[in-house]
Amino acid sequence: MVTLYISVRHQTSLLTHKYMALVLENSYVNHGGSGNPTKSNVTPSGDNRLLIVVVSVPGDNNTTVGSATFGGVSMTNVGYRFDADAGCWVSVYKLVNPSTTTGNVVVTMDKSYYYGIGVFCFSGASDVGDSSFVGAASTSVTVQNDGSYLIDVYTDYTSNTITVGTGQTQILNTSIYGYYKSCVSHKATDAGSISMSWSGGYAPNAAYGVVEIIPFISTTEVKTINGLAKASVKTINGLAIGSVKTWNGLA
Repeated sequence: MVTLYISVRHQTSLLTHKYMALVLENSYVNHGGSGNPTKSNVTPSGDNRLLIVVVSVPGDNNTTVGSATFGGVSMTNVGYRFDADAGCWVSVYKLVNPSTTTGNVVVTMDKSYYYGIGVFCFSGASDVGDSSFVGAASTSVTVQNDGSYLIDVYTDYTSNTITVGTGQTQILNTSIYGYYKSCVSHKATDAGSISMSWSGGYAPNAAYGVVEIIPFISTTEVKTINGLAKASVKTINGLAIGSVKTWNGLA
């Protein structure tokens, strides 16, 4: 029997990153004049899900926007803006990996009033990234990764026609009470300082919120030992029988 040994000394770990495709699976809107802001029959789908809810409420009635739930599960507030001059409010909520069971989104207010609501169901999402909440008709956020999304919610007190910004897909643009407007849009984008906007309104009376949606990143660790493994070759009666020993699943 002849045995051959190959010695190895160093182990190296390599990390590889893979970005999943961020997909807007579903979006929903609703607006009304009584009760809590609600959107029924919302169905998240796909892997690595993220549920985003945006709401706008005029503040004439001194209404305060509170918490949000999906299917009875509490959501996390990402941020909000209340503009005292205009008396209007925008707020954004998130839920990471929500159930795929169809349910209702409900946002609580301290009193019944007019509202606009938008709901977004993403797959291939990690979490919310940068955000901006301002009393203006435009703002920008710093997007860290290619293949991201931006979601916005805008409200204004104006009789003018409101127009969505360049490259944004409008899903809600309506008067929710008198001259109070509720506007919601989304935009697929790559990394950089990215602007979002609505034009035609009276910006000093505005409340605006924008959030970044980050694509899911999977990390794989690969370990090598000098690129080689300990090997032995045995011969019995002139026939070779080979065996290879592995470390961490690699030969």
